[in-house]
Amino acid sequence: MTHFTRAFLFLLLGLVWTIVWAGESGPVSAAIELEAAGTGFTAYYRETPRGERRGAILLLHGRRSGPDSEGPIRSLRLSLPERGWATLSLALSEMDAVPEAWLAETDARLAAGVAWVKGKNAGRIVVLGQDTGALAVLNYLRGKQDPAIQAGVLVETSSLSAIPGLPFGFNELSGIALPVLDLARRTEEEGMMRKTAFRANPGYRQILIQDADAEWRDSLEFLGNRIHAWLANLPVPKAAP
Repeated sequence: MTHFTRAFLFLLLGLVWTIVWAGESGPVSAAIELEAAGTGFTAYYRETPRGERRGAILLLHGRRSGPDSEGPIRSLRLSLPERGWATLSLALSEMDAVPEAWLAETDARLAAGVAWVKGKNAGRIVVLGQDTGALAVLNYLRGKQDPAIQAGVLVETSSLSAIPGLPFGFNELSGIALPVLDLARRTEEEGMMRKTAFRANPGYRQILIQDADAEWRDSLEFLGNRIHAWLANLPVPKAAP
């Protein structure tokens, strides 16, 4: 065997080992197709490294965005699996002039996503939304959500009062009993109003984000760290007897 042949075989062996190692222990990503109310839509799933799963998080993007757009949603979609949380980022339609119909459609997509991750034995499930996606999370949590849902996370929630026809307001938020993390910019006018609405919920926490620009470019790591720390302290539900 020549020196060149030996070097080539070692290189090939190293490449095969790298591929196998990534398949065994690295997060696996896949675009999947789901269906809700007779309409198909895309979602992006990312698995956790083997043996490290804490649960699954469904991600809902906001306006003029998508399930893998640059910014908080993509950053969290990729980083949270490294911390034990599989992610499923759902494609949503743009909110139109009839928000109640959009919320009903989004509820159906959330239900389809929840059913899919339950099929993957996800364990605890958390729903997270940004902008109008956060409104959809609030709407879902105040309704008859799946009992597998353990918590909700809001990122720069869109204004409740600025959207005509929204079927709920601050008063209805008081009925949400699950833990909720509310990440708000200091400049948000409605942050304090949400905090007041949740005052009877001991699992609610609001964190004010300073210095985040419009695209969160300099705050994505901070955002991920805050969410991870909060998730790490979620109570583990007791097993059924």
